[in-house]
Amino acid sequence: MSGWKQSSQETMLKAQFIFEMLTGVADSPQEAAEMMTAMYVSLWLSGKAEDSSLDKALVGFCNCIKMNVELTEGKLRGELQ
Repeated sequence: MSGWKQSSQETMLKAQFIFEMLTGVADSPQEAAEMMTAMYVSLWLSGKAEDSSLDKALVGFCNCIKMNVELTEGKLRGELQ
């Protein structure tokens, strides 16, 4: 999972599908976040995460989240103006 970048439109559509599925089966937003954490662990353990360092992978993962939140918030602010 090295080389995190801004998500493509296609990836965001897939993420929207997973979001809708998660919010449909989870009892709360916290449970949905816990489920996502479990999925990340499963990806890591199954070898889908290419980084050999868990710390490095988690920093990249968090940076990706931060970048996409900032981009989304910026788009929302632009739509509200």
